[in-house]
Amino acid sequence: MKHNSLTKKVKELITNATRREMIEKYISRIEGSGMVDIESYDDNYLLPKIIACAIFEELSWQSQPLDNKSKKLAKELQRYAL
Repeated sequence: MKHNSLTKKVKELITNATRREMIEKYISRIEGSGMVDIESYDDNYLLPKIIACAIFEELSWQSQPLDNKSKKLAKELQRYAL
């Protein structure tokens, strides 16, 4: 794989319309769940970061590679390259 192809494909996975729609759906679910008293949070980035973290974890789980060798490489990249 060429570098520019890698960059293009990763950006495509991250920014595709389906992901944006899923993120919006997750935000709506969280707001409607009653699990978070949104009004009790200050108007800063604490609650958005909490929600973004939960959403990123879910998206990460959905995007994970299926085979063990690829999972191992993904964990190593996360641990040592990010």
